[in-house]
Amino acid sequence: MSPDGSRFVTGIEKTNPWWQTDGRWFTEGSDECVMGVKFAQRNGLHIGNVIRVAAGTRTAALAVTGLLSSGGSEEDSIVAPLAIAQQLDGKMGQYRRLDVSVLTRPEDAFARRDPATMTPEEYDRWYCTPYISSIALQIGQALPGTDVRPIRRVAEGEGQMLSHISVLMWLVTFAALFASALAVGATSAATVLERQVEIGLMKALGAGTRLVAALLVAEQLLLGLVGGALGYAAGILLARLLGESVFGEAPDESLLVLPVILALAVIVTLAGSLFPLRGAVRHDPAMVLRGE
Repeated sequence: MSPDGSRFVTGIEKTNPWWQTDGRWFTEGSDECVMGVKFAQRNGLHIGNVIRVAAGTRTAALAVTGLLSSGGSEEDSIVAPLAIAQQLDGKMGQYRRLDVSVLTRPEDAFARRDPATMTPEEYDRWYCTPYISSIALQIGQALPGTDVRPIRRVAEGEGQMLSHISVLMWLVTFAALFASALAVGATSAATVLERQVEIGLMKALGAGTRLVAALLVAEQLLLGLVGGALGYAAGILLARLLGESVFGEAPDESLLVLPVILALAVIVTLAGSLFPLRGAVRHDPAMVLRGE
């Protein structure tokens, strides 16, 4: 956890979640390793075996805790904790390659512009947006002398996935709003039918059409606000489950979304109950009280 509240998770299994292991990953600080499946097959090794790795005069005995399937050159390698690799190579505290996995925003025309041609306002917006190009620049500034190379294939794949999920969520949202309006309309119609006598009695006692309409609308608004608040809470829970299962990181909650959700709930409630309530206030109290 950094001072600004950001959370960083280290470990090769976190930066390469698509790698599959038969067994388990090694534990940091222990004499363990994960072995590529091709390397293990070629040397007749299995999970639980102890191998001796040597680099010059330095040696280490490592227990094999898992077999790695990555589809790449890692299947012919031995993956061990960084501290052990540094100790064997005699280069403590040093590394040749550092992989960073972050959630990025899909690049658009603005992201592909040359930062040198941007105005100060545009540069600030580009710098603060999680584009892969702006993140690469910031990593290079934090680690001077490094060669920062974005893995475009992975970033573009995650970006396309985010775009598809965004479109799917919009479609689901519109479908849910339409279905909610229909459900509210059906519920309001049933409520009006059940309360015809009450509405007729109110109008017979002198209640005007506007007063009856205001009471019915206030009741629907209260139900809409309660439903919107419950939907907001359920949406946060589902968003956290989806974010953790798909991207390994839950999205941050924003209270700014709550007023929008409540406003949508109110609009959907009023739109769905408009026609039933309109018919309710037009009832003739004499006919209703006579049961006609």
